[in-house]
Amino acid sequence: MNPLSTSRDARVDALLCTTLAEGSLPREVAPEDLDALWERARLHDVDVLIAAIVSRLAQQIPPTVHQQAASRFAEAELRDLLRYRELCRITASFAAAAVDVLLLKGAGLAYIVYPQPCVRPSRDIDLFIRRESRDAAERALAAC
Repeated sequence: MNPLSTSRDARVDALLCTTLAEGSLPREVAPEDLDALWERARLHDVDVLIAAIVSRLAQQIPPTVHQQAASRFAEAELRDLLRYRELCRITASFAAAAVDVLLLKGAGLAYIVYPQPCVRPSRDIDLFIRRESRDAAERALAAC
């Protein structure tokens, strides 16, 4: 293992953690560290959070990085609109079938914990139902 890459990786990880914890970039960030930060954020599925932070810092970052962040954030907002539409369809179908359902984890947390639902990574929708409602829930989902 190359010790230089390890120290660079550690520096980028520290930059990522600091940016997420403080909600801003440190004053002096080298352009190559911004590129590495972006890649590391994608790897850890927090690139939309970083994009939200970076989008507010137009004066502190190069225009290309700002544009990249704005584009990623807009993409996340669109994905969230689609997710919200699907959640509405699913919950309406469950309501019509008189099936109680609890929305869990990613999608559920997105709308109650996060300042903007689009910053919460989510690739699926986790639903909790009563065991005795399983057949009715399957029919409700099939109706979607």
